[in-house]
Amino acid sequence: MSSRDRNPPTGRPLPLGPRQSPTAGRWPEDHLIGVGVEQIAEGKTAYYTYNDLASVEKLVTEHHGDLAGVIVSPFRHDAGFDQEMVDPAFAQGLRRICDENDAMLILDEVRTGFRMSFGGSWQQYGVRPDLSSWSKAIGNGYPVAAVLGAEVLREAAGSFFVTGTFWFSAVPMVAALASIALLEEHDGVTHMFARGNQLVSGLREQAASYSLPVNITGPLTMPYLSFADETDHQFMLAWTAECAARGVSVHPKHNWFMSTALSEADVASVLVATDAAFGEVAKRYSLSEQ
Repeated sequence: MSSRDRNPPTGRPLPLGPRQSPTAGRWPEDHLIGVGVEQIAEGKTAYYTYNDLASVEKLVTEHHGDLAGVIVSPFRHDAGFDQEMVDPAFAQGLRRICDENDAMLILDEVRTGFRMSFGGSWQQYGVRPDLSSWSKAIGNGYPVAAVLGAEVLREAAGSFFVTGTFWFSAVPMVAALASIALLEEHDGVTHMFARGNQLVSGLREQAASYSLPVNITGPLTMPYLSFADETDHQFMLAWTAECAARGVSVHPKHNWFMSTALSEADVASVLVATDAAFGEVAKRYSLSEQ
């Protein structure tokens, strides 16, 4: 589905956002000046439950006529929690709700951009957002970000002022153009899925061999591992420490990012370290159950 040719919603105070974990960040309201910012800064945002379309429809009914847009991530990836893939029906339902209410569908691609598919994370579901935010992958480590939007929003986007320190740095811009071109030319998304599948399959086999109950959630290009039923991350912290002692750095409370630079041999080397780390943690796990 493509964005509609229509006027952007003006004078509407209510954006909808997903209910997140306590670690989720807050709006950078102190760096935005312009139309609509005051309402967001005042906390006038209603929150729905991810993958629960009924919770969105309930809010739309309760705030009839006030809906400005729906803000959503391609899948749920709150730091420190198991990840939740989007239900395609939920993604398509949000597009329908926004169309029916002349509101904007806003997709947060800061982490996920170019990691689910090259044309946007929800391209595979036939869903195209009105606005999407991008960073991380587009600059290959350089400080650069971008907002993509429907043509109908161009005038509205120019009506407010946003501060930024590195906006006119030429090197990050060139890096972004080069990174995007290389991702497309070499089918980077497919490569990252292959290496992610190699890693995740290996981790699952290793954990099972030590009878360690782990959850590996999220897409293969952005996996997150946790120990089942653990709330204090102690086993996860121990496992990542054992990995680090063997030269492999993995984050204990954040999803990981596959890279086109990773080769099959690289991932095989990582799995040697993770296997030894599982072995050490298995000893502690057995003691904790006694």
